[in-house]
Amino acid sequence: EKPILVPLTVRLMVVEVRNLPNLQRGFKEALNPYVKLCVSGEQHKSTSVKFNTNNPVYNEAFIFNICAIKSV
Repeated sequence: EKPILVPLTVRLMVVEVRNLPNLQRGFKEALNPYVKLCVSGEQHKSTSVKFNTNNPVYNEAFIFNICAIKSV
């Protein structure tokens, strides 16, 4: 069997984060979080920043084009 590369489209949905902890000591205010996505170590995308919240809701979709190995 000979492997071939098959192009694929992957859709990732970032919905929400709940109870995000403040990791900075003595910092009691809400955060300004965002999510970084990395696929295959090469493709990087980020959500929008949600201000003053530890429970951000994103509902953002991301499309990545990748290749999978298929045996023939």
